[in-house]
Amino acid sequence: MGLWSTIKGWLNIGGVDVKLWKYSEPLKRSNPVITGAVLLKTKSEKTVLSLEVKVVEEVTTGSGEDKKTVTNILGKYKVPDMGKGLGYPLVLKPGENKEEPFTLNVALTQRLQDYGGVVGGLGKLAAFASGETVEFYLMATADVQGTPFDPTHKVKLSIAN
Repeated sequence: MGLWSTIKGWLNIGGVDVKLWKYSEPLKRSNPVITGAVLLKTKSEKTVLSLEVKVVEEVTTGSGEDKKTVTNILGKYKVPDMGKGLGYPLVLKPGENKEEPFTLNVALTQRLQDYGGVVGGLGKLAAFASGETVEFYLMATADVQGTPFDPTHKVKLSIAN
């Protein structure tokens, strides 16, 4: 049991579950702020050292073997670095749920295809020709003591004007 429990702990099997919920969507370019909460729950007693929520932009260019993806962090909220939050390190008991609220200011990048009119049309044409795609994600990651593979939840965000 000792070796199996250790392996399960490393892989976070039966450990902390991270879930993004109650977040505001779509993210608006006119007011780039996202609010929400992260739900933390566990099946066995675990200690959460920190929690990080971020908005990332993934820009993919090319195709096939020439495909490249660049990830840009557009906003980040981390506890306990940016505030006390629930009080970290946080000891979660089995069956216990904790909710960490967050507010994130997001620095959205302005691309040519985001503009209207002729300039936006040219930007969309250039992005299509280069095979460029841009996707936005909201991610939450908990740093759990004794687990090299931290639990993460990632959801795709839609952007509105």
